[in-house]
Amino acid sequence: MLDPPDFESFRDSVLASVARGDTDRVLSEIRRVGRSIATEHGSEFRRLIGGLPFEIWHDDPWIAAAMGTSYRGAGAPRGESALGYYRAAEVAIAATPDAPDHCLAAVLVGHTAALRALGQLGSARAKSEIARRLIDASLAALPLRVTLDAQWALEDGMLLLHSGEFDQARRRLEYANGLAPTHLVRAEHVECLGALALLDLIGGDFDGAESHTQHARTIAEGTELLRTGYGAPALIAAMALACERGDSERAELLDDAVRTASSSTEFEPIALMASATLRALQERPIEALDLLNQAGRRLAGWDEKGVGLEIGELIRAGLLISLDQGDEAWTVLRKVAPRATHPLCPGRLVAQLRLRHGDLHGAEAAIRDCERLGYEHCARTLADIQLLRAAIELERGNLVTSDVNADRAFVSMARTGSRAPLGRIPASSLAAIAQRAAARPHRDAAAGLIVEIVERTSGPQREIAALSERERHVLAHVQRGLTVAAIAAELYISPNTVKTHLRNLYSKLGVSTREEAIRAARSLGLEHEITRDSPGSHRGRDGDVVL
Repeated sequence: MLDPPDFESFRDSVLASVARGDTDRVLSEIRRVGRSIATEHGSEFRRLIGGLPFEIWHDDPWIAAAMGTSYRGAGAPRGESALGYYRAAEVAIAATPDAPDHCLAAVLVGHTAALRALGQLGSARAKSEIARRLIDASLAALPLRVTLDAQWALEDGMLLLHSGEFDQARRRLEYANGLAPTHLVRAEHVECLGALALLDLIGGDFDGAESHTQHARTIAEGTELLRTGYGAPALIAAMALACERGDSERAELLDDAVRTASSSTEFEPIALMASATLRALQERPIEALDLLNQAGRRLAGWDEKGVGLEIGELIRAGLLISLDQGDEAWTVLRKVAPRATHPLCPGRLVAQLRLRHGDLHGAEAAIRDCERLGYEHCARTLADIQLLRAAIELERGNLVTSDVNADRAFVSMARTGSRAPLGRIPASSLAAIAQRAAARPHRDAAAGLIVEIVERTSGPQREIAALSERERHVLAHVQRGLTVAAIAAELYISPNTVKTHLRNLYSKLGVSTREEAIRAARSLGLEHEITRDSPGSHRGRDGDVVL
């Protein structure tokens, strides 16, 4: 890894050479370590270069490119400032007769990074393609060619990650990471490790994500890199991993650092989505939706929306389902197509929505393609599918099939520490599945998880999901002893809609009969009657209640 010298030594060496009038030595020193210094001491580097005699560096493309790089450092002004330096460097090279290909290639790789940081993925990809051709044609010495290759692989891998081409991104980034100790600067190595951590997380390798994140932290120790876009991927991976494992306290501790590092970079929308996931975990769905709206506004300025838009829409759909906004969630989900191995897997959310409304056939259809993939299905979302299948078969009375799928999900979740799949199925189904599982032998980790679920879903400490206003109205009429048809007539809705609301509130209360629902409502202080004049009801122009 190309660690820079401390800035003071670099500055003193440059200024001493200037004092001696040794212009060649000044240029040599800046070209040698300028890019590395610029990534970690951006503002100081710009001040140093700006204070040099103009004639020393005004037509030097290497220094111009290093100045562009400095705008990705801590405390640098955000925006398009870096692009001017890269454009100037390209013009300088074009004006230099017989300029070597590797010189322009190096500038183009840096230009690619600057464009990527602004969300200009299409423009960045165009620069990257030109750089690749120049590297292939270059006659530079072997070490320089390998360095350029490593830098290009990192940039291309980052672009592929943002585009959602995860397998190709991993190949590029693993190649760059292998060369990092001798061919990438420290900032680039931190960024590469963070991107690999994100890919591990997406693929379900939580141990790998944790390892890469910790490695990035170790390398960045003693620097400001975790306050910059270079450190943003590693911090986002750590926060998202905490959310996957249900560790809201850990995620909360990382939230501010994630937002700081990603500010005004291409990772800012993803950071906002991570914050939204945390708010959802904390049962603050309206705040989560607002954060997703902010992320959407950031993405609106990109020339290509990339995978971030897809991630945000799936988080949004999950929040809408939790808010009993099924129609809105379905509208979102219809626009999201699954990728080859279902790393994001919209099918699990469609199945969750169908199951929530008692549509077992629809829930099964939603995960059919997932199950056809078998173990080619992304490991991170496979436990969701297995648990959804367990819930479907439980409702059908196919208890053996339900048990097998539940055990497979519990083993996977115990291995990774994931808790996210538990929110995919109704609370009453989860309670029944866990109680059945508790009666079977399991290894320690899975047994501990099952005990945790049983404690969460039964007894006086069971967490009850908040009832929507519509569900509270239906519950009030259940307490009055009205039939489904009578409730439908009273509330001006269809009997099928009443049945849906009944299934939802039974699920949230963890009950299966009217009598149990009434007892649960009484124990939770929900026994007061809700009428058509209660808050949350709205009258039409003719005075009719609209719910």
